[in-house]
Amino acid sequence: MREHLAKLRQVYAAKLPAYLDAIERAIDAGAPVEVRERAHRVRGSAGSYGFPEVSRAMAKIEGAVREAEEAGAAPDWQAVRTWLAEARVAAGTPLDS
Repeated sequence: MREHLAKLRQVYAAKLPAYLDAIERAIDAGAPVEVRERAHRVRGSAGSYGFPEVSRAMAKIEGAVREAEEAGAAPDWQAVRTWLAEARVAAGTPLDS
């Protein structure tokens, strides 16, 4: 069982950079809804696969974009990019590594 979970984590870790790249492309496109939705998905999956810091960074992105949407304003893209960079660093350090 432990080997199976380790393999699942390894497969997810290999896909994680592409998920983060997709968020970056959505940021570049100025697409807050897409950024929020993608961050939400990565937030959940990263937490489930043992990447709590990635999950926390995605929660920050999701929350900031949602707050901006509710206020009728543009997100603070600089802050969003900072959290995305944090997620990229954390993606290389899963829990129990």
